[in-house]
Amino acid sequence: MTKATGWVQPFFWILLLGLGLRLWALLSLQPCDDIYRYLWEGSLVVHGGDPWTTPPSHFFSISHDPLLTRVNHPEIPAIYPGVLIGLFALLRAVGIGILGFRLFLIAVELACALGVRALARREASNSGLWAFGIFWLCPLAIFEGAGRGHFEPLLELALVAWAAASGSRKSLVAGSLLGLAIQIKTVGGVVLGVVEGLRRPRRFPQILAGLSLVALLVGLVFPTSLVGMWKTGMRFGMEFESNDLIPHGLHGLGFGWGFCRILSAGILFLLLWGISRTRGDLYERSGQALFWTLACLPTFHAWYALWLLPFVALRPKAWLVVFLFSSLGYEAALWRSGGWTEFGWVRWVVWGPPLGMYFGTLCWSMRFCLPWMKNKRLSRS
Repeated sequence: MTKATGWVQPFFWILLLGLGLRLWALLSLQPCDDIYRYLWEGSLVVHGGDPWTTPPSHFFSISHDPLLTRVNHPEIPAIYPGVLIGLFALLRAVGIGILGFRLFLIAVELACALGVRALARREASNSGLWAFGIFWLCPLAIFEGAGRGHFEPLLELALVAWAAASGSRKSLVAGSLLGLAIQIKTVGGVVLGVVEGLRRPRRFPQILAGLSLVALLVGLVFPTSLVGMWKTGMRFGMEFESNDLIPHGLHGLGFGWGFCRILSAGILFLLLWGISRTRGDLYERSGQALFWTLACLPTFHAWYALWLLPFVALRPKAWLVVFLFSSLGYEAALWRSGGWTEFGWVRWVVWGPPLGMYFGTLCWSMRFCLPWMKNKRLSRS
């Protein structure tokens, strides 16, 4: 038998199928309302404004930009980090609009898929076809990226680059790339830094140096971004009730929302510490850490599940695949309803199966933690 070459290879058929589905989503689905805020805040930076101190509502009587009329939560300043808004500004400076932004996300997703394939080939010395197919044909990614225009592919690209650097033991480079991920989606990058810092304390100074370098550069370019983003995030988080599983469940037990958020953060840290002690590899630990972050966050949106996608592609687990598909159902049901309305049954469809399977996985993985804890106590005595 001869080996398939050129356009006969399955890789190219998967590539063409994913491109076709994304073009269909691009032409068939309406973009999310977040995309207007992305481009408005980019335009504001291009014209010398400061999105972290000036909310869009300030410009209602000044500007007639059509983007401004569709910005969500116009009374709230920017909540996005500096690197992300800087990228929005670059896109606006070259004239990128709604359609161009969604096409740009398709290109970023393709770069991520090729990066995931390269990582799979490096790890297992195979074609990486399964990893590429899982990433490139993920329905949630097609729906939320090309279809709705959420910026999660940018975070995925930073995480793929970070995973490549971490696997090659380049700690300073890995720390810088993790800092870049934090400056795209803060929580998604922080939790991975916590897990890897707990697991490899000797490499933590280099990781911290990389994080600090990125934060310093962003602070020099956008001095108000770090404080402004934090203040807006705290205000935004406290004004809205939690809709995520663990904070919502704690509130159902009679605790106040503030206490629920603090307790959820404590639970998350304990889970991250436990994950850092397991014998799973980088991809498994990252997928577990991001999943529990999503379970403990005050607010869950379906597209947040895409944070896990690179690690699901590299280490596919049944519970993670169920989580991605159920998140797509969650978003589709809410999107078709015409508003962000909570459906109790949809919540349990999304979280029930993966949580049940994951608790089993967690109990199994804790058997590696207990001997470590026992040896630690013996070494201190």
